[in-house]
Amino acid sequence: MRVNNGISQNIQSGQTEGLKKTDQTAKVDRARQAEEAAKSRGVSHPGAEISDKAKDFAKAHAVASATPDVREDRIAELKKRIASGDYKIDSEKIAEKMMGEHAAL
Repeated sequence: MRVNNGISQNIQSGQTEGLKKTDQTAKVDRARQAEEAAKSRGVSHPGAEISDKAKDFAKAHAVASATPDVREDRIAELKKRIASGDYKIDSEKIAEKMMGEHAAL
């Protein structure tokens, strides 16, 4: 018995197309599952995760941003001490620190 090549090819290509559709369907399903899992974790981009180190950096940045650049309480205290004459400057300590910083360079 002889099988016509055209029919044989159609059967084979039909089987291949079926497999391709199954593979594509599986990929779509996996992508949907990943997207749903990402949404449940609060991730806005599927497949993306924020590392613990990045979360720590974000927390540190938030704390640093909330801290004022100028310490008003310290400035007020120093102004008060200068006005009352209680604030004494030790020029030797200042010179030592300046030299120490210069030597470190």
